[in-house]
Amino acid sequence: MNRWLVALLSVCIFFNTAKTPAQDGKLERLREEVNKGPTDSHPSKSRDDCTYDDEDMGGSLIWFVAAIPFTGPHRLLDDNFHNDCAFLKYPYADHRPGSMLIVPQCQPLSEVFPDGASPRLQPWSFQLALEDSNDFSGLNRANGRLLVDTCTRFGLQTSWSYLNEQLCGCHDSLLLGEMNLVFRFAQSERMQMRTGLGARVLADAHDSTWGFNFLYGADLFPVKPVVLSGELEAGSLGSAGVFHARATMGLLYKRYEIYAGYDFLLIGSVGLQGPVLGFRLWF
Repeated sequence: MNRWLVALLSVCIFFNTAKTPAQDGKLERLREEVNKGPTDSHPSKSRDDCTYDDEDMGGSLIWFVAAIPFTGPHRLLDDNFHNDCAFLKYPYADHRPGSMLIVPQCQPLSEVFPDGASPRLQPWSFQLALEDSNDFSGLNRANGRLLVDTCTRFGLQTSWSYLNEQLCGCHDSLLLGEMNLVFRFAQSERMQMRTGLGARVLADAHDSTWGFNFLYGADLFPVKPVVLSGELEAGSLGSAGVFHARATMGLLYKRYEIYAGYDFLLIGSVGLQGPVLGFRLWF
């Protein structure tokens, strides 16, 4: 009897002192990833100072391949940086295709619309979205997004997510945000593509951690009332690397869009993902 009692007490002491990763939850592991100290670096091997032609060719090839995601869409959309543009009040407004009007430089609208029935145009466009995502394992993400786009091709994009995780007998929460200066590098009436650079932040009640962000995204308007949107992001947050990918499909009624899709966010080794449902207002 005494041996069984001693064994039972030993098991209780073990489970009360040991802390498993599952008890921490994803958000606690996320904090550990971004606040991880720098790892020991190994000395690099010495090499000759001479350069080689094949290395120069390899560097040129890398730059060429890296430029394709930007130069390729620019050419495919028959875009140039000389034409003027204007945004519709919202996508497909006034029975027009897409979300903007491309006008050859210096060409008056009276020649583009000889009957005088020109659409209502504006030099800027706003997108305001609210959405929710859940991984069905106790973690929920409520997100707000804003994109300000202009006819200069420059704009601003920001996104903020409140993450709330339900754990055994308690909950944990934190805030993820990003702010980017974006540039629309390829455009047509039915498609706009943008890239940008900015900052990313993780904040909770105790501290905040900052990092760098790179963005690559697109909006496609194939046929009324469908809107297809996609986005890729990469960067850093404290000591952790960040990768983010999302894709959505929405349906428009005038300036109001309901959309659904999937969102995947990887910070260090911690994956935050799940289906997303949202509402977007165009104005």
